[in-house]
Amino acid sequence: MKSISLFFIGLFILSVVLYFMLVSFDVRAGMKVVYLTAPVIGFFYFLFLKKKSLYFNIFMICCMVANFLSYWDYSVIFGIYLRSFIVERHNYLITNSLLAVGYISLIYLISSKISFKLIWKNFKLPLFVLTALGTYIIYVFVNSVRIADFTMFLFDLIYNLSLLILFTLALINFLYWNDKKSFYFFLGCLLIVFQDVLGIVYAYLSREMIYALIWISFSLGSYYFFLMQTNMKSKKRSAYPEEEEEY
Repeated sequence: MKSISLFFIGLFILSVVLYFMLVSFDVRAGMKVVYLTAPVIGFFYFLFLKKKSLYFNIFMICCMVANFLSYWDYSVIFGIYLRSFIVERHNYLITNSLLAVGYISLIYLISSKISFKLIWKNFKLPLFVLTALGTYIIYVFVNSVRIADFTMFLFDLIYNLSLLILFTLALINFLYWNDKKSFYFFLGCLLIVFQDVLGIVYAYLSREMIYALIWISFSLGSYYFFLMQTNMKSKKRSAYPEEEEEY
């Protein structure tokens, strides 16, 4: 646990220093820093953490590859070279597909470790609220996007739907287990959502320093909580003794 905390503190300091070094001559410095940190965190996870899950491994691999491709796409050094071989549209579809696969693997991981029968029995109201909210968000998304390219629209829909389901299940998972491990997992998913929103703001609306630093913090924070919870064990829940197990 301590080694993970020290690693992320050092990585955060390094990311901030790298951002200030790049920002003077590259307005996309925040993007480059965020896209570089995911592969570094992935290597740390696979090399130094012993307790691993197959589906979490898939998530980490997808994030590593997707962020590495995104870094190349936004890189001044490689950008001209890559755009002569990889159309930006195709790279966007590939990265979104990889991230969606990563989120779906986490969805399966959570779904396999909770009892939906008990969830329905004990959390009917939260389920109703979350379902209504999710339906409304998808409705707003579908009606606010101009469908100029149906393929990109479909991939965007799958990506956002998988992220929404993951966030919803992470909250249900926390209500179900009610322990530190599930809370850290929920925080990781929550920061992914915040990171996604900040990424849109930084890329299309404003490249102010504050947005870049918050985006970097959210990105590192999401991986921090994910990696921390991998080494934790679930506490047994006295409320549901018939369903006690670790995940």
